[in-house]
Amino acid sequence: MDLKKAYDSAPREAMWIVLKKKMGIPEVLVDIVKSFHKDMKAKVRLEGEQLEEIEVTNGLRQGCTMASSLFNLYACAMAEIWMERVNRLVPIGAYTRDLYKKPVVPIGA
Repeated sequence: MDLKKAYDSAPREAMWIVLKKKMGIPEVLVDIVKSFHKDMKAKVRLEGEQLEEIEVTNGLRQGCTMASSLFNLYACAMAEIWMERVNRLVPIGAYTRDLYKKPVVPIGA
């Protein structure tokens, strides 16, 4: 995830899933939030010339008062999922020597 452009890069479909399944937000409320992000368009200017509007299908609405909260909920869920995966690979309390299964030889032995 690109945190420099975090609001622009947040995948909406994943965000809706996180809100419903991970955060337990009722679908009717998620649908309301989704409605604010439906049919978003952007105007692009290239070398001083305005191009046709394009549909924006990723990210959060700029200037939306909910954007920071939505992104924070999404980022927390992603961090939690990442930690669950890491903990499956490296059990909490594991020492480095346990991970490599090499005997530790004291210096000078």
